[in-house]
Amino acid sequence: MYQWDKIKVIGNYDTVVVGGGTAGAAAGIRAAKEGNRVLIVEKSLALGGAAVNALVNPMMESFVEHGEIFHEIERRLKEKGVTTRDGIMEYVHSTAEAKALVLEEMFLEYGGGILCSADRLSGKRSEN
Repeated sequence: MYQWDKIKVIGNYDTVVVGGGTAGAAAGIRAAKEGNRVLIVEKSLALGGAAVNALVNPMMESFVEHGEIFHEIERRLKEKGVTTRDGIMEYVHSTAEAKALVLEEMFLEYGGGILCSADRLSGKRSEN
């Protein structure tokens, strides 16, 4: 932060996730589902990271604690009419747009906030 910058306070959050790629989005969704006030800070225009912005697909299943988020993403993609499996590989396929939409819908549904196109961020931790 520079002395001439005036940083606008946009809110108070329990959890701030820096980076809205698939892992960051899953972390934010999980934290919001558990009742935290969550902000995801993303440098691009949409959640999903390389899977959305660089068209790196497919999404590979995770066997860590946020695994149920992966399955919820796939279920919601299917509800939108997206064919997620090709019958050959165990990966989840979708268009970048569908994936970004599902991630954003899920996160906002659980009360999260998203700050996109963020190139500078300043924060202060309080003991409340």
